[in-house]
Amino acid sequence: LAEALTAQSSFDQAEKLLKQAIEQDSQSMGQDSARVAMDLDQLALLYKAMNRPADAKQASDRALAIKTKLPGGARLKQRQKLTDIENLDTSLDLSQVPTSSPALIAPPAIPNTTPATRPAVTPTTAPTTTSPAIPTTPPTTTPTAPPTASTAGQVKPRPVREKWALVIGISNFKDPALNLKYSAKDARDFHDYLIKRGNFKPENTKLLIDEEATRENILELLGDSWLPKVVQPDDLVVIYISSHGSPSELDVGGDNFLVVYDTKPTSLFTSGISMKHLMPTIKERLKSDRVLCVFDACHSGATNEKATIDNGGAKGLFYKNADNFDSQQLTQGTGQMVICSSAPDQVSWESKQYANGVFTRQLIDILATDNAGMTTIRKAFGRLKENVQAEVLRDRGRVQTPELKSAWNGADLNLSIATASK
Repeated sequence: LAEALTAQSSFDQAEKLLKQAIEQDSQSMGQDSARVAMDLDQLALLYKAMNRPADAKQASDRALAIKTKLPGGARLKQRQKLTDIENLDTSLDLSQVPTSSPALIAPPAIPNTTPATRPAVTPTTAPTTTSPAIPTTPPTTTPTAPPTASTAGQVKPRPVREKWALVIGISNFKDPALNLKYSAKDARDFHDYLIKRGNFKPENTKLLIDEEATRENILELLGDSWLPKVVQPDDLVVIYISSHGSPSELDVGGDNFLVVYDTKPTSLFTSGISMKHLMPTIKERLKSDRVLCVFDACHSGATNEKATIDNGGAKGLFYKNADNFDSQQLTQGTGQMVICSSAPDQVSWESKQYANGVFTRQLIDILATDNAGMTTIRKAFGRLKENVQAEVLRDRGRVQTPELKSAWNGADLNLSIATASK
């Protein structure tokens, strides 16, 4: 009711109700409960609408203090500070060519399904190359300006010639003990979005599902027979992977690996795909300096919750107290952007409401509701982060925080942008 009153600008009534909700939820669920954090977040939004920034900050800070005590929230304050700095940056050498995509239709509702969980996906936060230096985190090396850069150091806008996508999702593994619920469906849904709403040509996309997603097939398309032969300097490349990941503690060399169809957990080096080498390989073998990678896969074993995760479905190989790779390893050089579904100490959850992971479904929904086709990835990520946090906090009482890392200069990425060749 308070949300409805806020939308109607009945601010005084909404404030009264929210304060009542905070008091009642504090008594019934505890002052440090996820429910109270949600109430405080809503109160902060109300105060912003009322142009009361000091009160909004106070409510938001109280909510953050509660979230840091919830599972997955230990590093939330640090990540928030880094995110605030990163939001000052712009990214990607890409001109904003108007898209000719038709009005987008919201995807149909998916029936309720049994919930499952996936452990945390993404790396510890590191500043982008254009962000101010942070003492506790080593800055990435400033990339060399591309040949099209002007003498003033500004990137010259270039149209996108073509767009290419490699989409991978694995639910059924050669080792059935690794099976997941919705990874294959997440990949199919993301692939459908790219073609139907994202202006990607079907012939420019490859979809690998389950037994098709072997180590050999993935590396061949990524570094040998396909992308290196078709991608040109003015192209945009999107790589999406939904699967398990492994913590560095499971490898004698301390590397993280993507678990593919034929991966053996006891032989990660020879049967998995090294995360440490993945992005440098992409940079070296593809001619384009515009690459977006989306990982809905966990490379952390920080899931002491294994015994409490309902119905299994965890997206990661468990190892007690394991931690994630540094995201700085994933964004090397100009023109790479990485989006991961959660932070290294968190669990990535599958929804209680639909047959998808929360992260992937929220990402698709946000991009698909961009009727004008002009929403940039950075703007979409702001909504994605809020929506994922809100849904997981509401349904699970836990914190899941997607992360974005970029090492680009110039205009931000518009994924549905029309190509110059269209």
